Amino acid sequence: MLASTVWYEPHIPKLINENRKTFLEWLSSDHRWRFFHDWYVGMWDGTWSDWDLAHEVAKIDAKVWKAGLDAVAAEIEGIKKRLGRDLPRPDSVPELEREKLVEHVKQLLKNPGFTALAAEGAAETLSQAIKRYLDEAPANCLPDELAYLNDLPAVFREISEIVKSKERGEAQERRLLEEIERLNAKIARMEAEA
Repeated sequence: MLASTVWYEPHIPKLINENRKTFLEWLSSDHRWRFFHDWYVGMWDGTWSDWDLAHEVAKIDAKVWKAGLDAVAAEIEGIKKRLGRDLPRPDSVPELEREKLVEHVKQLLKNPGFTALAAEGAAETLSQAIKRYLDEAPANCLPDELAYLNDLPAVFREISEIVKSKERGEAQERRLLEEIERLNAKIARMEAEA
């Protein structure tokens, strides 16, 4: 059940889908909401896998919650470090240079059909590979070292949704930029753990 999506894509009621996108845009507007953004997307898509982190966040003391977003974000970062979630970035997945990434995003948005097709193809390829592994492996989940693969199809699908959306201009560029950064961070995390 946890690996199921909340709504299957063609059947999402329009108002619910619009509210979800608005909420995700709001969560994306501030890096301090990153955990909550990732948790929400993972729960919606059925891809959330970091239950240890989620349990620790749920146990944050009420005083911290009342102290505000800065205190909560700092506490979550501390939890990530304690759980070993902040691994050093591997050389094989360098930090993205912001200026170059902005130019790359603009190029991707010049041909949204091709960009969406490429993102959807990547999502489907990964989904099929994961499914094939789960069908053939003597296990009901990916090994811990590969668990982050579960999150990648949803990121690629979100990239596709962003480029196909009617939203244009800086808001669309910002959303695509954030999703590409999220994809880069997940790949860096996976590489570091491997």
